[in-house]
Amino acid sequence: MPVHAWGRDFSRHVIDRARTFSWRRPAIASSREVPLERAYQIHAEAAAAVAIHGLQNGHAMRTFEIPGMGGVQLVDRDDVDQFYEVDTEVAVWHDLDELTDLARRALHDTAWAERMREAGRRRTLAEHTFDHRLEEVDALWH
Repeated sequence: MPVHAWGRDFSRHVIDRARTFSWRRPAIASSREVPLERAYQIHAEAAAAVAIHGLQNGHAMRTFEIPGMGGVQLVDRDDVDQFYEVDTEVAVWHDLDELTDLARRALHDTAWAERMREAGRRRTLAEHTFDHRLEEVDALWH
C-alpha cells in the first residue's frame, strides 16, 4: 500500500533525527516538515489521511483540518462522532486491519471517497471553523 509520512518524527534527515533524539524510522516513504499551507494541500490530494490520537485527551486540530480541506479522514477515535457523522463524513478505525481496509477502500472506491470528502468539508465549514470556536468561547464570557 502506498504510504507517505511528513514531519520530523518520520524524516530521515539528520537534523530531524537529532531534534527528536531518535534514529529509528518506519520503513515507509517520508519527507521533512512542510509549511501548514502545503500540509493542507496534502490532505486534499491524498487518497486518505490517517489521524492518530492514541491516548491524547481531546481531538487534535487535524481532526478538523483534514475534512475541512476536503480530505478523507481515517481517525482512531470513536468519540469523533460528537463532531462528524461516522461513515459519512469521516471513517473510524480500531486496529491495523481495519485501517488497511479503509485505506484500500479510499484508494479503490473513489465514489465513496468523494462523498466522504464533500460531506466532511461541508460539515467543517458549517460547524467547525475558528469563527465557530470563537463564538463558543465568547458565549462563555457572557
